This record gives sequence, C-alpha cells and structure tokens, in this order.
Amino acid sequence: MLESTRARGKIDRPDVRVLLVPAVATADKMGASQAANMVMLGAYVGTTGAISAELVEKELERRFADRAAVLSRNKQAFAEGVKMAANLKPL
Repeated sequence: MLESTRARGKIDRPDVRVLLVPAVATADKMGASQAANMVMLGAYVGTTGAISAELVEKELERRFADRAAVLSRNKQAFAEGVKMAANLKPL
C-alpha cells in the first residue's frame, strides 16, 4: 500500500501488488490531516483481512477512552479506509 499523493512510476514485478491509497486527501477532507495513518490502516485491514476491523475499533476505544474527539476522528478515518479498500487502484 502506497499513499497516492507522491506515487510515481510503476512496479514491474509480478510478485508485488501495490495499491494506491488517497489517505492524506481523505483525512484532509475530514479536517483531520493527522488521521491519514488511520485511513491507511483501514485500507490495509479492509484489503487484507489480516485482523478484524472490530479488533482495531476496540483497541481505539481502549486507547482513546478519555479523549472523545480523538477517538471519533480516528474511528471515522479508519472506517473511511476500510470502505475505500474495495475500490483501490493498483499502481
């Protein structure tokens, strides 16, 4: 997974699949550019299924239980990443 803002060129390896994720643009639209990492995490989880989205959400709730605004922003960014996973374009 590669953040699409600075993506250049093409990967010419059949054993590598690179997906472009507009994480910065998505986070900026939310008014939370610092949440781009959560968009990337959501896209990764949504694409690979390496861990469940529910597990990530529970961990966010645990870590940010005392900071409602941060929790909300991170959960929203993560959900956006999961949602966009189905439509990511390869490099």
